[in-house]
Amino acid sequence: MHLIEHAEFLADDAVADTFLTAWRKIDDVPGGSEALPWLYTVAYRAVGHQYRTSRRHHKLREKLSAVGITYMADDSAELVVMGHQSRHVMNALSKLRPADQELLLLSVWEELSSSEIATVLGISEAAAKKRFTRAKTALTHSFQRLERTKASPAAQKGGAW
Repeated sequence: MHLIEHAEFLADDAVADTFLTAWRKIDDVPGGSEALPWLYTVAYRAVGHQYRTSRRHHKLREKLSAVGITYMADDSAELVVMGHQSRHVMNALSKLRPADQELLLLSVWEELSSSEIATVLGISEAAAKKRFTRAKTALTHSFQRLERTKASPAAQKGGAW
């Protein structure tokens, strides 16, 4: 999807979200000259929500890329595939030691820095960095094992390879 098409898609979404909100809150929509500013406020919030969602999506792509998983979803069909891949990542994460899971979640989902993670876990920053590197490697290997298992003909038939 080209940049202009993407911007048009986002604008269409913002308009749809704005009028959906207005419809859902029809009893709260002020009358007369107050209706337009109310709609602008709703639209402003809808655009802000889209911006935050887009930013989080971009950050997630960067973080997945850091562990060797690249994906560029630009349309709805690709987003469905990305949802499947996200479940695959979560499955790989679930195979890790609980300590590695916690560290990765603190870093990726909670967006804590190494020093903040060290404080939470009661360890030094150097130890947090070392554990994070080890956890990323473990996640990568876990993901790759699941990919190999998923791709093997025996696994597709429910058997062992």
